[in-house]
Amino acid sequence: MKRCLLCGQEAERLARAHVFALGFFSELPKKARVDSVSLTEGTGRKLQSALYDTDIICDECEHGIMEPLDEYGIQVVRDRKGAFRVPLPAELPMGMFVFEGVDKRKIRAFLASVIWRCSVSKQLEVKGISIGHVYEDRIRQDLLASGEFTYVDMVLFFLTHPMHGAFFFPARKRLRPLDTNRDHQIINGWILQFPNISITVSLDKRPHPHRMFLSLEPDLTGRVQSILASSSLKLDAAEYNLLALESEMQKNHYQHIVEAIQRRGIKPYNKPTQATRYPRP
Repeated sequence: MKRCLLCGQEAERLARAHVFALGFFSELPKKARVDSVSLTEGTGRKLQSALYDTDIICDECEHGIMEPLDEYGIQVVRDRKGAFRVPLPAELPMGMFVFEGVDKRKIRAFLASVIWRCSVSKQLEVKGISIGHVYEDRIRQDLLASGEFTYVDMVLFFLTHPMHGAFFFPARKRLRPLDTNRDHQIINGWILQFPNISITVSLDKRPHPHRMFLSLEPDLTGRVQSILASSSLKLDAAEYNLLALESEMQKNHYQHIVEAIQRRGIKPYNKPTQATRYPRP
């Protein structure tokens, strides 16, 4: 008998559970095999489609909890459901997407579930990944009880350069403040990178130090009223539409974006109650 690491029930066999949603690899050719690469150990192997594990969760948890979260993550993160592009000047090395109607709790739960699966799995590529027993247990409880996952936040990037068409396993990242007038501490985080998608995830009760809060003017968006947008998933950004950023390259993309915005005299790192006005250039 095997024990489900999520609900604790025993079964003769556990689910063939994907550690990462298979849908993120659906754009690959049908006969393609994925070369797995670990950023931490440099080891890898050939995968037929994506990484899965038959020793972590039962069928009920896989189909009742993980699959719905994966499906929603694919809709928002991969397919950009509910998103529209905000036009910016050509000289800015960045782009913006605003998502309307996103369930931020579900996105927090999706991100937490991915990191939890990586942490508990003993598969070659992720066996060195650990978020610690405290966060493993906290995420497990929130997954079972449809919790709020208030300790999870992110900044979502779409990367346009072909070199970012690969998939990398999560890597631990110490998130340093971009604005020391607002944030003073380094936050624990992870980098999740799917093909042409990079997500900087914070796993901490403190706010993500790279979060942005913007007010987009009607003459920029074409909407009747100004739109509040934030990269944050936290509860204090509940009234904000989700903001995602687009950049050609991942290297130093935060610094490039900060510099580009600052050149236009805009300071994007304010408190939610003081959203930055982002007028049409």
